Amino acid sequence: SSRNPAYDQEFLLREGLSLSWTLSSDEIRFSKGFGLPNSTGTIMLSQQNGKTKVLLINDMGMIGEQ
Repeated sequence: SSRNPAYDQEFLLREGLSLSWTLSSDEIRFSKGFGLPNSTGTIMLSQQNGKTKVLLINDMGMIGEQ
């Protein structure tokens, strides 16, 4: 199924934050009903002070924090 842009969520990052990822795509879509993602990997949110949060997205659609 195709994505409906009306449901897209965009967030602005505050100054001093950076975002990087190891996903196979630049967007994540979860299937309707099962919630399975089209891409798996990690998303890293880093601050200028060196603190980093890492989110892990697995093939079952579970998101965890490292």
